[in-house]
Amino acid sequence: MKSARALLPAALLVLTPVLAACGGGDTELANDTTTSSSSPVDRTSDGASDGASDGASDGATSPSDTATTESSAPAAQLPPTCDLVQKLDIATAYGVTPQAGKPFEGASGTGSSDGEQSSWTTHECAFTAKDFLTATVALAGPDDFSTPFTCPEQTAADVSKVTVKGADEASWAVDSQDPFDATLRACTEHLVLDVTLEFEPGYQHEGDPQAQTVALAELVLGRLR
Repeated sequence: MKSARALLPAALLVLTPVLAACGGGDTELANDTTTSSSSPVDRTSDGASDGASDGASDGATSPSDTATTESSAPAAQLPPTCDLVQKLDIATAYGVTPQAGKPFEGASGTGSSDGEQSSWTTHECAFTAKDFLTATVALAGPDDFSTPFTCPEQTAADVSKVTVKGADEASWAVDSQDPFDATLRACTEHLVLDVTLEFEPGYQHEGDPQAQTVALAELVLGRLR
């Protein structure tokens, strides 16, 4: 018969796998618990970071981008004046049909204007029908003003307010009756349009110069939309 001391090592060998299994189970449970408790924190952190980044990006860039677009678009949209108005437009507006050997010529250029409180540069296209008339179309935007942009008042002796479709305000100023010399000025929020009409001495014009110039200005403003 074996003694109690001889059975003790055998009992310990039997119990060792059981204890090892129990110990391993506790370790896995602890790991699972740690993972479960940390995962929501990581997801919340990521979401907050993304939201803050998106919000900061939206708030920082959108207003400035909008402001830049609104302020720069009008100036950028002004085309060359001679591309905007053609000889046929002038001939149709004033009923001018130059005779053979007297061509209807158009020339582009720049000019400068000064009002009582304004100074600006214009982009012009002048159309001349020899022995008939000269019609000059001039455009100016905010960037062409050395003073704050405005619709300068005309200073001729005979100035009247007129209505021009597409313009916020407009005026018709007659500088001379013989030979006839007048300017229509039509303004929008971002544009000053001048159409100056000059008759050659002795030229007898048929039609209403004011109404014809208003119609031409409306054509130009329509093409700028």
